[in-house]
Amino acid sequence: MHRLREILRQKLALGLSHREVARSVGVSPSTVAAVFADARSHGLTRRA
Repeated sequence: MHRLREILRQKLALGLSHREVARSVGVSPSTVAAVFADARSHGLTRRA
């Protein structure tokens, strides 16, 4: 759960790329993309 929250925080609050978030959190860029896509499909993201 902590990793999911951290992925979303870094993507939304910090505006980092999938690759940057993946390196920071210790997961693959495809995992970051999947988490972000799932969050977006559930309305959990904001668009600027």
